[in-house]
Amino acid sequence: MLVPTVLPAGEYAGASGRRARAALAYDLAARIDDAAATPHAYPRAFHPAAVFGHFGAAVAAGCLLGLDAGGFERALGLAGQLAWVTVETTDGATYHEGGNHARGSRQNPLPPAKPRTKFDDCAGRRLGAARAAAVAGLVERLETLPDIGELMAALA
Repeated sequence: MLVPTVLPAGEYAGASGRRARAALAYDLAARIDDAAATPHAYPRAFHPAAVFGHFGAAVAAGCLLGLDAGGFERALGLAGQLAWVTVETTDGATYHEGGNHARGSRQNPLPPAKPRTKFDDCAGRRLGAARAAAVAGLVERLETLPDIGELMAALA
């Protein structure tokens, strides 16, 4: 799971082979697998790469793309948003948490202000805050725009 993530992310980031190889060393999935080892784990029940590999892939890509702490937090949050986790503590207590629906789906909608905040954060980095706000305003009025060219010009 890591190699198919590292190759395109490394190409996109213009990474050297050495940097791509270093990203493969960030195998968080193996650490999660070690922490989650139970008598029911591989080879008897599930293969760790299938269960935890996406966390390692998020970290490897994040290393190549130069994410900061907040970026890693968001990447790992996305990787785990549909994960189900059961934790059994040493005192025997069991905690089970997870989600059936991706955040932002019809079954698990975002709070009303969240899409705009997310757009401002993402688009603001690329377009600048003022331009991102102008684009967002045009999108909010999309159905009433007499000419879609106004939105296209704001994005150009």
